[in-house]
Formats: sequence, structure tokens, C-alpha cells
Amino acid sequence: MKRFVLLGLVLGAAASCGDNLKPGGTSGTTDAATAIDATATDGQQGPDAMEIDAAPPADQFTGSVAFLELAALNPGTVTAGAEFFGQGLAALITVVDNDVVPGPILDTEPGLPTGCKLWEYDTPAEIAGAVVGVDEGAFQLSVTGGTAPATPPTIPACIWQAGIGYSCPDTTTLTTGGAIAVIGGGVASLTTTVAYNDSVLGRYVLIRGALTPSNNGLFPIVGRPTTNTIRYANAGAALEAVLPGASSSVVVGAAGPIPQVPDPGFLANDAVPGLEHSMGAHIPTFTANGSNTLLAGVGDDFSMHADPAANATELTKLNNIPLDGTAFTVSCDAAVCGAALGSIMTITTTDATPQAGNPFSFPTSTGKRVEIRCAAIGATSVTIPANFMQHVMTSGAKRIRTIFTRGNLINSSPTAPVTVLVGHSIAGFTNPPP
Repeated sequence: MKRFVLLGLVLGAAASCGDNLKPGGTSGTTDAATAIDATATDGQQGPDAMEIDAAPPADQFTGSVAFLELAALNPGTVTAGAEFFGQGLAALITVVDNDVVPGPILDTEPGLPTGCKLWEYDTPAEIAGAVVGVDEGAFQLSVTGGTAPATPPTIPACIWQAGIGYSCPDTTTLTTGGAIAVIGGGVASLTTTVAYNDSVLGRYVLIRGALTPSNNGLFPIVGRPTTNTIRYANAGAALEAVLPGASSSVVVGAAGPIPQVPDPGFLANDAVPGLEHSMGAHIPTFTANGSNTLLAGVGDDFSMHADPAANATELTKLNNIPLDGTAFTVSCDAAVCGAALGSIMTITTTDATPQAGNPFSFPTSTGKRVEIRCAAIGATSVTIPANFMQHVMTSGAKRIRTIFTRGNLINSSPTAPVTVLVGHSIAGFTNPPP
């Protein structure tokens, strides 16, 4: 059995503080660049898929929702035929107060949703304000139709929690106590009194209050051998035959990649996505669905190139971005890039030390965080300019996450300043030398 390492590509921080990547602020436009990086099994935060903003609103409170099939590359040089660690749904939701979160300091197309924008967060307060955001009511995502997979996924309501941000817990699975066993190969099991069903497959389990620190966190579920037992990836798991009565566990939906899940994954290209938002203090109730996308349905799944070797070479760029301040470009061949409104590439740095031995660990920055989002409508390639990359070079980053997304917009509400992006993304990680 392949050893499962802990993923830093998950949604909605649950094990510790949240890391919803949401550059905010106003600079001509309100950037609702997105994403829920989420706390992974080691309490790390995961990828953002920043989205294309809608028109430039002057609203104080603005939101972004990215509903994605997110694939994680295997670390290092990508090998043809063994490109991906896994894939899964990610609901990346953030609402920010633009009077608190600073706007971009570089912007190639001010006042427009396209072009490249760069944010720098230099204090813990700025970082927390950008990644956790504020509570503006529940978001309910849905998927109907689709040919592959034929059975569309279900997503629990996504709610906000202080210090965490938005995540999508299945409250019917919330329980206390239980038992943890080590299966081997980086897999553990949790047995509780909950009657789990097959909806847990493709989701994560959040465990809190275990006596062994490495047993706590948000972990991808990889099996359900019995009604009351689930198996999940946690290479650091330790036996706890009886969990404390004050411990808790809950299954969380749309939280990130699941190890070794092959295509077609969970989100079909021809599925119809939907969103319902309950009234918040500043964001009104609204609905969005695939019928009002600029291009119908979901931004398609894609490859970089039809040739396997060329595809692997292009994907490797996401794991090895230049660290010398030079510009770089990531492209997908139009023949295999699928249909989408456009392409978005996001880069995020962390100055916190990743968990040893975990190539996906991405802890929230403690002193400085750099966010870059470049969006191009109608394009299949994205270039990050040299002056933007120079900020990455001087950020003090200990790990850098890069995500390439093909997506469509589905929110046409004139009253709700929330952008909603639906599509497919690929994430990679770069490790600067000490």
C-alpha cells in the first residue's frame, strides 16, 4: 500500500486557524481572489484557487467562492503517468472587510478583474484578516447532472467559525469519543457510534481532543470498512483505544484532494453547479447556478499537453517556480485545455516552517505572506511578470504554493458582491533552499 503523507491542500481550516486565501482590499476593483486553503492533517493550510472578479464594486464587504476539482501534483519533477498524488472537491469561500484587509500593492490592470495583482500581508492581523475573513451566513453548494462521474456529489452547508473561516462540516456525523487504530502504510481508522454511509468517501474527517497531538487534525477519508468505522490518511497516527470523552470528530465535505483518486474524479465537466446563500449582515441572500455562466457549466478538466512527456514538463513548473525574480509562464495546449472562461494562476508564500517529511504541508505565515493572482480571459496561458516574482524572491518563503485553474463564473446577482468560480485546478509546491 502506498504510504499516505499529510496533505496541505484542504479546505477550511479546522485543526487550527484558517488559511482561506482571499486577497481583499480595494484598488480600483475589489479583488475577490479566492480560496480556502485549508488546514490539512497537520493543521496546515492548503491551496487557493483565486478567481476572476466580477465588475469592480465599491462595497466594504466582498466575497469569493471557488468550487473546484483540485488535483495535487506529486512532489518534485513530475513523471509521465504518475503525475498526481490525488484529487478532490474544494469549496474555497471567504468574505472580507475591505476596510481592514489591505488592497494589492501591484496591479497591471487597475480597475479590471484581469491582469496580475499582488498583495503583501506584513502583520499577523493582516494575515488573519485576509485568510479567515468574516461571517456572512451559510453557503450551500450543489451539483446536478453530469455524465462522468454519473452520480453528482453532495456538499454539506458551508459555515463560518471564528479563527477558522468557512468549511463544510456534515453535522450529522458530529460525535465525541471513539477509538483510533493504526492500519499501516500511513492509514489509520476511526471507530465511533456514528452510522457512516458512502457519502463520507471523497470527504475529510476532523479530529480534535485526542491525547496524541498527531492524531488531531483534518484528514482525507480513504475507506469505510464497516458502518461505524472510517479509514483515513494520517502517517503520524498513533493507537488510542479509547479517545477522551471530550474529544470530537466530524466529517467535512469539499475539503481538498483525496489520495490516489483517478479521473473522472468528482466534478463532471457537464455538471450544473449551484449556490444558495443565506442572508448575512452585509451580503444579501442570493442564488447562482450554471444557467447563468458565461460559458455553460463547469470549467473543464484539462491537461497541459497531449504529449505525456511535454505535459509532465509543463506540470513540473508548478513544483519548481523560478526563485531569482525572473518572469515565468505556464501554458496548456488549446487542444487539451478544455472549455473555460479563462485561466488563473495564483502563487502564495509562507514564512512558517512546513512539517518535516510532508511535501504538502503549508502552515499559515507568521510574519509575511505574499499573494499573486494573474487572470486572463479567453487565454490558455498565464505569465507572472518579473517585478511580481521579485516580491516572491524577497518574501522569506519556506514553501511556495502555485495553482493553475481553468474556470467559469456563475454569479450574475447585481446585489451580491460575491464572485463564484467553478472549474478544475492543479496545485504544486516549490521549496526554496535554506
